[in-house]
Amino acid sequence: MAEQNTYNEWPLEEDEKFEAFLELFRQYLEIPKTRVVNYKRVAEIKQAYDAICKAVLAESPDAKIEWGKSALDTGAAYIRVETDCLIVHDIRAFTEAIQYADNFEIFPLIDGNLRMGFMFNKFLIDV
Repeated sequence: MAEQNTYNEWPLEEDEKFEAFLELFRQYLEIPKTRVVNYKRVAEIKQAYDAICKAVLAESPDAKIEWGKSALDTGAAYIRVETDCLIVHDIRAFTEAIQYADNFEIFPLIDGNLRMGFMFNKFLIDV
C-alpha cells in the first residue's frame, strides 16, 4: 500500500507556488469593481432554484435550500441544499434544473447529511 502524503511532506516549492497564487488572488480581490446584475442569468438561476426545490422537497420536506452571492466576490451565485436523504424520481427534470450550473457537487457531511452545491458564474458582470 502506498504511503499517503501529509501536509508536512508537501514540497516547499509547491507551498511557494500556492502562496504566489494566493497573493495574485488577493490582489484581484482588492481591485475595486463595478458590477451589474445579469438578469438573463438571474432567470436561469431562478428556474434552477424552483426545479431543485420541487425535486428535493417532494421527498425531503425538511431539506434546507438556500441561495446567495459568492463570498469571494467573483460575481458568482450559488444554491446550497442540505438534507438527510436524497431521492429524485424525475431525473430528466432534475438534470434540466441543473443544466445552467457551471459547477455541481454532492458530498456527505460528518453529521450524516448530504450537501449539494450548485455554482452559477456571471450572476454579476463587470462593467
